[in-house]
Amino acid sequence: MRIVSLVILALAACSSLSHAATNQEATYVIGSLDGIEAGTTGIVHFDADRITFHSGKLTIDAPFSKITGTELGAKLTHTADVQHHKLWEIHKRPVDRTVYQNLNINFKDASGKAQTMTLEMTEIAAAETFDTLELRTGQRARRQQQEGWWGDDIWRTNRNHESWDQTAALATSAKQ
Repeated sequence: MRIVSLVILALAACSSLSHAATNQEATYVIGSLDGIEAGTTGIVHFDADRITFHSGKLTIDAPFSKITGTELGAKLTHTADVQHHKLWEIHKRPVDRTVYQNLNINFKDASGKAQTMTLEMTEIAAAETFDTLELRTGQRARRQQQEGWWGDDIWRTNRNHESWDQTAALATSAKQ
């Protein structure tokens, strides 16, 4: 009986952790979306086939198949207005400031119109969201294919066989 209850507890904890990992707080900074103002805060959520930004009554969906580009933007910190003569507020000075980062998402809406959305998130949340978007949209694989592999400069592979020095290869095989 204890084992069964332990398994149920572990499954409940795993599902709550995976749910928390897909929800990130974000602030809409700028973009071409209608009906949303800069500075609006909300939650970014990943579904099986889309990313959703939900703020109050407004929900913005961007299917992964419609996302045309993602980019990590500038890192920034918000200043804390602390007066230097107030010693009881010394803990608010710039020792442990949270670093934020912008995440730019370009996508096409249901009508095919190009849209942009810049979200400000904590640095860690922005990096996780960026990685998830790149994996689910296939952009990382396309970028790696365009850039090539670092080993192509060192080893002979099927991808770089056009650039092989064929005379050196023939001379090496003739010696053997």
